Amino acid sequence: MPRPQRPLTRVARAALAFLATLLASFTAAVDAQTTMAVTLAGRSVAVDVYRSDVPLRGAAVLSHGFTRSRTTLGGHAAALAAAGIVALTPDMPTTFDFKHNAQGLAELVGMLRAGGKQYVTEPVGK
Repeated sequence: MPRPQRPLTRVARAALAFLATLLASFTAAVDAQTTMAVTLAGRSVAVDVYRSDVPLRGAAVLSHGFTRSRTTLGGHAAALAAAGIVALTPDMPTTFDFKHNAQGLAELVGMLRAGGKQYVTEPVGK
C-alpha cells in the first residue's frame, strides 16, 4: 500500500513546479535593449528600453539609486521584458537634486501614459 504524501512533500513539489514555470517564462526571447535619448527635467538623458516577443502586459519604469547607472537594472528589466512588460531604465537628470529627478520620472511616466508608442512598438535595435 503506498504511503500518503506528507504535506511538506506536496508543498515542495508545488514550489518546484512554480519555479519551473517561472524559469520557462524567463527563457522567452528578450531582445537586446534599445538606448534612447530623452529630455527629462530639462536635461537629455539615456533611457534603456527592454522588450520581448511575448504579448504585451504593461510597462514599468525602474529607477536606479546611488549607483548612478541605469545599467545596474538590466537583469531586472530583462526579466520583466520576458514576462511581457516593457521596462524602461533611465539615467537620472541630476546627481543630488532629488526634486528634479522626481520631476524627470514623472515626465517619463507621463510620456508612457500619453501613448509612449515609441517605447512599445518601435522594433528593438532599430
